[in-house]
Amino acid sequence: MGAIFHPIDAIALVLILGGVFAIGIWVSWRSRGAQASSDFFLGGRDMTWWAIGGSLFASNIGTEHFVGQAGSGAASGIPVALYEWTAGWLIVLLGEFFAPVYLRSGITTIPEFCEKRFGAPTRVLVSTLSLLACVVTKISATIFAGAILLQVVAGWTLWESVPAIVFATGVYTVGGGLQAVMFTDVLQALIFLIGGGLGAGVAMK
Repeated sequence: MGAIFHPIDAIALVLILGGVFAIGIWVSWRSRGAQASSDFFLGGRDMTWWAIGGSLFASNIGTEHFVGQAGSGAASGIPVALYEWTAGWLIVLLGEFFAPVYLRSGITTIPEFCEKRFGAPTRVLVSTLSLLACVVTKISATIFAGAILLQVVAGWTLWESVPAIVFATGVYTVGGGLQAVMFTDVLQALIFLIGGGLGAGVAMK
């Protein structure tokens, strides 16, 4: 499938992706001297509220929504949105009731909580199931939807798009840890809000 976009689309795409990767690489370079695991996995525990909120928002939205769920909504109607509306309430419950328990326990992950509560075998089981579920249901769908998008707008094949997506995101994630991910998520959240609003407006015409 050939490219169908105009030069202005190419410029916008390059600027947006360049901005995302520039932020990620900058945070990675700034964090290059951090040695503590908490700095890498927890962002040094000093992230601001807007970065945390933007990252939570962007982490729950991806190409599987803009490509997959948007297509399902166009074919089936508004009931497709019920899944995301329910997820919003669950996030509120997580922050209000469950997060305080995790913070008081001094843990950083759910498997760690399971280990303290039920023992080490439970932690291994939960970690394994969580990784498998994430790869099969979330990461694979996100990468595939991103590859479909690149195939439509840039004419790339699946075998070209998938390695490019994985390598590009892996560079700043491994280099900068959670801080790099969160700051790039903030920019992506703004892009999602603006782009999603414009797309909805065009679709409603």
